[in-house]
Amino acid sequence: MDLAIPIAFLGLSNTGKTALIHSSLNQQQEIFPTAGLEIKYITSTSRTLLVYDCSGEGASRSNWTLFSTIADSIVYVIDAANTDTFHCAKKSLYHFLQKHPVMKYL
Repeated sequence: MDLAIPIAFLGLSNTGKTALIHSSLNQQQEIFPTAGLEIKYITSTSRTLLVYDCSGEGASRSNWTLFSTIADSIVYVIDAANTDTFHCAKKSLYHFLQKHPVMKYL
């Protein structure tokens, strides 16, 4: 069995990170906001992903650094239906990228 590929899901709170992960797992259950961190495995026929579902609450965003450094990929989720949060999502992403470069490989 190959090692799981670590992926961090980041974004503001209530953007659908957990819903997206649960839909990938074909789970039809009630979804609650993530408090801190949830770890899930998504397995396909050829690969397994180790998914870090990081809370988007203001105080929890400091944890994004830890999980982005151990992840091979980052998925930044924006709620396209909630245009009121676009500016805050953009500002949060830019702030994160300025302080924590994420590129590991060229």
